[in-house]
Amino acid sequence: MKSVHLFRWLHHFKAATLALLTLIILAAGVGLYLLNSHGFAGRWSERIGRELAQRGIHAEFESVRFSPTRGVIASKVRFFTDESREEVYARIPVLRFDVDRGKAFRGKLQIRRAYLQDAQITIPVSDDLSLQINDLTGRASVDRHNRLRLEADRGNLGGMNFQLNIALDDFKIENLRKGPESGAERWSNFTSDLLKELDQWSFHDGAPPLLKLEVKGSLNRPTSIRTAISLTAPELMRNGYIMKDAGLSGELGNRSLTIDTLSFSDDTGNLSLQAHYDLEDKTGGYHGSSSIQISDLLRNFLQDDSLSEIISPRPPEINARGKFSIHEDGLQLSAVGSL
Repeated sequence: MKSVHLFRWLHHFKAATLALLTLIILAAGVGLYLLNSHGFAGRWSERIGRELAQRGIHAEFESVRFSPTRGVIASKVRFFTDESREEVYARIPVLRFDVDRGKAFRGKLQIRRAYLQDAQITIPVSDDLSLQINDLTGRASVDRHNRLRLEADRGNLGGMNFQLNIALDDFKIENLRKGPESGAERWSNFTSDLLKELDQWSFHDGAPPLLKLEVKGSLNRPTSIRTAISLTAPELMRNGYIMKDAGLSGELGNRSLTIDTLSFSDDTGNLSLQAHYDLEDKTGGYHGSSSIQISDLLRNFLQDDSLSEIISPRPPEINARGKFSIHEDGLQLSAVGSL
């Protein structure tokens, strides 16, 4: 008899459990439906836009929905430079917010991190020049101490593969809208000159270069910001001169650019050097060694034919150091060494 009662009790318990689970699933489904149809997609979409605008970020979303496993998902997002919403500086097909899901179900929004997917970002450099990054995919967050973290796993900059890692303290949107800080014009001029120089370079579409940037510092002290640079390329070409297995690593500071390593090879040999450059007075120094036909490099790369008459057709072994300066009429170079 006891076993009969036990089986009967188990049967009722099983039925009650199934009924309870069914009610929970139905309640969750109805809650999720209501949250998406009346919350994030409608009123909440506008609320997110207003809250971002209060922080100086002006954005529009085509739709916003909530996923219990992925958080808040906004589609076809546009970010504007100011409240007039006339100029778009970023377009993101899918922007996902990692949120506190418990609070989200109660109608509250607490964003932990944002995930970008195939974003297109335009960064103004000067009045007539902008830097455009395409297909940017990664994640971003700003913690309670106003520390910005942006980690981009992939992107495209001028046809180059692009990776980015940013860690900046004292991040505030309103600070980005202030007038230019000391050194901003110098940075703008350098970036503008660099982009114009990159326009003269080309590479095979099937083997694009990889550019990695790592930015650290404090926005309250712009002079503290440092950018580590790494560039690798199977092949680069400028004015018909082909550089193979090219590599560059260095650091960009407030007014200085330090090249720790610059190396490449051509059909005649290899070149390796280190250099430093002052962004303000446009002067620098270098030290390096070469086994390439240096006269071909100067002629094709810099349009300088001064060494053609004194260097033999056989590539010389060179160890040299010297100084250089960049002016409107071109590059001026001095060297001391042996060959």
